[in-house]
Amino acid sequence: MSGNDSLMEAVVGATDFYEMLSRMEMVNRIAKHDNDLISELKSDIELLNTQKSALETDCLELGMQKDEQEIRKAEFEDMKLEANRKYEESQEYMQTLKRQQDVAKLSADELKKMNAEFEAEEAKILAMEEAARKKAEAEKKAAEEAAKKASQSNNTGDKKGSGSSGGGTTVEPKSGNFTWPVPGYYYISSGYGQRWGKLHSGIDIAGSGIHGKSVVAAKSGTVSGVTVSTGTTGYGTYVLITHADGYSTLYAHLSSADVSVGDKVSAGDRVGAVGNTGHSYGSHLHFEIRVNGVAKNPQNYF
Repeated sequence: MSGNDSLMEAVVGATDFYEMLSRMEMVNRIAKHDNDLISELKSDIELLNTQKSALETDCLELGMQKDEQEIRKAEFEDMKLEANRKYEESQEYMQTLKRQQDVAKLSADELKKMNAEFEAEEAKILAMEEAARKKAEAEKKAAEEAAKKASQSNNTGDKKGSGSSGGGTTVEPKSGNFTWPVPGYYYISSGYGQRWGKLHSGIDIAGSGIHGKSVVAAKSGTVSGVTVSTGTTGYGTYVLITHADGYSTLYAHLSSADVSVGDKVSAGDRVGAVGNTGHSYGSHLHFEIRVNGVAKNPQNYF
């Protein structure tokens, strides 16, 4: 390990022939030991390199297995969420069936009374819509008269015959573009159509944990009616919003109403919270879209 100079120094430095032979033997043994040690180290290095390659291969395989497990885990979570969603829907469907069974057990007089309550609410809602329409027409007519006076005072020419008569004509509704009224909850427990001997004039939006969730305006407009009730008749607490183009929307069975008559709202603004007031079996939102006072199927407007 010291080189040839040191080897020669070790041999030449001997004082007699015997010592020289002894030193040469010692040097040979050291050299052999070093050679054996180097050979052993080389073998160990080769073995370690082989083991390293094997470990790298194992790590690569484990990484691939981990990625596969992550994919399977994600798939399992998706399956779990889907199973929970279907379970919740099945629970809601069972509750709907229970409500239908409860109604089926009502006597003819009780069913007639319940329907009469809803008809009374319907008449009240129609009156609110009519009042909102007349108010809008009056405001429009006042604005037109003010504009006419301003035009005459400025001598801008003869404008006779121009403008709208404000005579309460029915406006054909334009395209919907409505916002879903209960964000995050899309299960419809009861749709639009005949139910319990009368027209179910909206859709019931339900779901596990929906009680107290925000109800938002489906379209920009003006709050034309708010009824607060903790009783068990009719629509309970509800909000009526009048929109442009002959549209209005109804949000019923609320636990609370967060707007007042005359408030201006934009699509997505909170108007109340999902509840279970009025003639209701379980927390849900009864939602209606009305065109010129006539209820339409809301599912055709989303």
